[in-house]
Amino acid sequence: MFGTTLASAVLLIPILLVARLLVQYVRNPLRKVPAAHPLAHFTSLWIDSVRWRHIENATLKDAHERLGPIVCLGPKELSVNCVKGGIRDVYGGGFEKINAINGTGNMFSTGSNRPHSQRKRMLSNIYSKSHVLGSDALRISTSTILYNRFLPYLESTFAESEKGVLNIYALLSATTMDIVTSYIFGLRAGSNLIDNREQLAWFLDLYNSRRSFNFWPQEFPRFTSFVEKWLGYRFVPKWVDEANSEIERWTTRMCDEASRVLNAGDAAVEDRPVVYQQLQSSMVKEAKKNGGPVPQAQEMASEVLDHLAAGFDTSGITLDYLVHELSKRPEMQARLQQELLGLSPRITKSSAPHLPDPKAVDSLPLLHSVVWETLRLHSAIPGPQPRFTPPQGCRLGPEEAPYHIPGGVYERATEWRPDRWLDLDKLDEEKRRDMESRWFWAFGSGGQMKYIVATLYSNYTTTIVDDTGIEQIDSYTAPPKSDKLMNTMAFPFNYTLQRAYVPYQQPYSLPTPAPTAVNLTPSSCRLVVRQQPKEALVTVKGKEKFRKPLDPPPMLQLSVSSDTDPNQQFLQNPYLFVSVSLYKHDRDEPIEGPPNDTLAGTLVSSLHRLKDIDNKDGAFFIFGDISIKVQGWYRLRFSLYEIQPNFITLSDLPQYHDIDPESGILGSVHNLGHATSDKFQVVLPKDFKGLEESTYLSRAFSDQGVRLRLRKEARGMMSNKRSLGGDSDQPPIAKKRREDSVESANPLMPNFNYGISPYAQTQYLQTQVLQNSALQTPTRQEPNYGWYDPFLG
Repeated sequence: MFGTTLASAVLLIPILLVARLLVQYVRNPLRKVPAAHPLAHFTSLWIDSVRWRHIENATLKDAHERLGPIVCLGPKELSVNCVKGGIRDVYGGGFEKINAINGTGNMFSTGSNRPHSQRKRMLSNIYSKSHVLGSDALRISTSTILYNRFLPYLESTFAESEKGVLNIYALLSATTMDIVTSYIFGLRAGSNLIDNREQLAWFLDLYNSRRSFNFWPQEFPRFTSFVEKWLGYRFVPKWVDEANSEIERWTTRMCDEASRVLNAGDAAVEDRPVVYQQLQSSMVKEAKKNGGPVPQAQEMASEVLDHLAAGFDTSGITLDYLVHELSKRPEMQARLQQELLGLSPRITKSSAPHLPDPKAVDSLPLLHSVVWETLRLHSAIPGPQPRFTPPQGCRLGPEEAPYHIPGGVYERATEWRPDRWLDLDKLDEEKRRDMESRWFWAFGSGGQMKYIVATLYSNYTTTIVDDTGIEQIDSYTAPPKSDKLMNTMAFPFNYTLQRAYVPYQQPYSLPTPAPTAVNLTPSSCRLVVRQQPKEALVTVKGKEKFRKPLDPPPMLQLSVSSDTDPNQQFLQNPYLFVSVSLYKHDRDEPIEGPPNDTLAGTLVSSLHRLKDIDNKDGAFFIFGDISIKVQGWYRLRFSLYEIQPNFITLSDLPQYHDIDPESGILGSVHNLGHATSDKFQVVLPKDFKGLEESTYLSRAFSDQGVRLRLRKEARGMMSNKRSLGGDSDQPPIAKKRREDSVESANPLMPNFNYGISPYAQTQYLQTQVLQNSALQTPTRQEPNYGWYDPFLG
């Protein structure tokens, strides 16, 4: 009898459980919401298992793509991925946050709305964009960090055993931490992780190693405490608590130092702890107003620890992916570097300690687009930030990551396309508001990050060495998967940093041995127009002095097959040159008449060995002084030639004294190919729009000594300058110096104006028509172009 009763009870238990689940399901209004999983309407175990396996973001993204903007995750839990009727109501409707955080509270951990709002009002003004951009303390400390720490750190990379390779993620994290703590605690009391690499590795190890142990104390805080207290089992290892304690002590030390600076009362502007001082005074004032106790140091340390963690971590992640995306796109890097050339002053070592105005940096369109596109696609905090509805206790999780990729708002939403932010003016107002505000819920707007990006790309070009594991982890905060940091400086991926163009002014002589001759043929050479002309102002005959050059100046690059010249010796060939002639735009025929009737300026260019925008050596031919004398549509035809001289000895020199230079005995000239430009228009003054802003390629070559006329501003701005009395952005002395021609060092081409380029000049004797009996060895004065680095040698 007893056995039968026990068996019946055992069978009855699952029946009762099923019945309870069915009753709950019928009574639950969420049953009408599409379920992300068949069990979601009945139990939360499914979504708990998803979170425990760290696949929540990907799972919710898939659920919203299948089921729509609102999906059910559990009997009392929804995930929301829409603005109207979703995120706007959740965040703006007074819903309280989940509060499962132990320890000393702060603004972030405050669940109730009123205390949270009170604490937020204490600090909202000093974190406003207007206050940040206008803060003298932040400006000076940022200048010190960028010029005295960040740039020297990059330079020191070249002195390491692996020259030019840098673990960029650590440096970006250190830089953001130093800037954030300098604003919170002041420069003197803040961190200096850039210079202290051991402390940087120590901090990142502590900070990131805790990330995998958030599930149990966050989702099941009471159960976690019960198991630890009564069963002696820890879901979270003890060393995680020790890591938290180490970080807390580190923060407390900065708080103590900031207090000492305040008490001393004679701190410099950059040493003033802006945030800490505001927080301290506001909390004391609030305590006196409410009759409560004076805030303890631990409360303030808890608050500022949240600030520095949120500030450095999210910014470091965003910058990490920004550099990664730019490193995959050299052309985008070049566009950004060209835009940064317009900053005044430029963020280079020679400008220290001055930085460009924060508003000028913030208003750069491409820089802004690059930062915003990274914030959109690679959200640093893609995880849900749940709220509760009173009094039912339904958990609402606005899912941040899917916000940024709805196909109806962002075209090709899964691609990194900064240009989408440059075309907003072409969109209607509703579409623009969708992109800029309604669906853009990134953590931050990138104000201070722009300074770091501008500093990096004003001085360097980045290329990827290893991006294994660059994918973001599936977590509330999402750095790259390979962020393990268990070994010193073992960070997600490395970059090669190459020096940008920084010319020196002092010349030096560069004698070098003659290069080994390489026989070039038309089939082994390829001449490419790297910079196409677009427009020209017609040059009036008799008024050549006031002519304008073709805009932008044509530039060609020569490449030679590696089979023909494996050592790229053609880069040092002094016998290569290109001539130009004017052709009809619709036929392969030259314009009738002598060249002097159609063209003005320097019509021949010798080879320039220059650093390209990717910092690699290249052979270029530059035509920076061509003007057109006839109106209409035309093309330019460029012809590549090589002089093949016959060499003589000093003992044979007398017998060649009276030889005709055109006899061929002294050498010959061979044509190696042609290249033709795109068509362009030559217009009258009334139709001329003005010279465009100089391209990045033009500026890069000008920095290396090539004689070019540069424009720092666009056509509209230059027209305003002309109305004030001048169209040049250079002072009269500099303008005069630019107009002075530099004679070619090639003795066989003595009448060609020559733009100096950094390739070695040969020192052997070449046959020439002697102007006097004194034999002079050709020499070459070369400018130092800045490729020497004290760390590289």
